[in-house]
Amino acid sequence: MTELRIHQDVRGYHHGQMDCTLYLLKGDESVGYLDYAEFDRQPHIEMIKVHPSNQRRGYATRLLVDLQSRFPGQEINWGWCTPEGLKLKAAVATRVEPTRHAPSFARLERLRARLSEMEKRIAALEPDSEASRAAITAYYCLERHANDLEWRLDGLSASKVLIETPDAETPAASAA
Repeated sequence: MTELRIHQDVRGYHHGQMDCTLYLLKGDESVGYLDYAEFDRQPHIEMIKVHPSNQRRGYATRLLVDLQSRFPGQEINWGWCTPEGLKLKAAVATRVEPTRHAPSFARLERLRARLSEMEKRIAALEPDSEASRAAITAYYCLERHANDLEWRLDGLSASKVLIETPDAETPAASAA
């Protein structure tokens, strides 16, 4: 059986983006490739292609595992997927890990729960009373804090999805 190996080629570099291709080689023959761009230290898949006669053999998955091993702990951006790409994405073994922002998201969730509790307490108070005014003031202070935190977390995520990689497989071991 002919050994499979992966070769990386850098196609270009512009505007802080590096364009690369991972080739999956069986002997000297390319059986598939994965084009990706690295921008802000995050890989963005552009295209995955496996020759029709070599499909359904795990080759695209092998390319994805190699890409993930080159960016350990970094979520891969899949971009827009074709129907075939969506099937591949659903079939690839992944794991979910918390990001460094997870504690802040948990804090925001606790703040929103406290605000909800405060709304119920305020509704039970006598309108326009000293206690009502104090509770409303406290509510608005807490709401402002929650809104500020939510604004800082905008565009961030509490978790990331990583492609499962065997501990033994590294880019250096699979590169030609």
